[in-house]
Amino acid sequence: SIAPGEMLGVSSLIEPYIYISSARATIPVKVIEIDGAAVRALMQGDKLLGYALMRNVAAAVLERLKYTQVELAAARA
Repeated sequence: SIAPGEMLGVSSLIEPYIYISSARATIPVKVIEIDGAAVRALMQGDKLLGYALMRNVAAAVLERLKYTQVELAAARA
């Protein structure tokens, strides 16, 4: 599950830039599509912005990894 305000599709910011995520909404949602190449260019030009974005991406990925580990452990029990 993805909560309001969470990101999906961070693979456009992490090499090899291969799309690996999908989602299906069960209620009406607002989605913002961002051009990954354009964001990477901005990050390249503004290292502070790049650092802040990647820090947030890393935090989101780690949170999902923790959630996945909990789900796997529950499935094994």
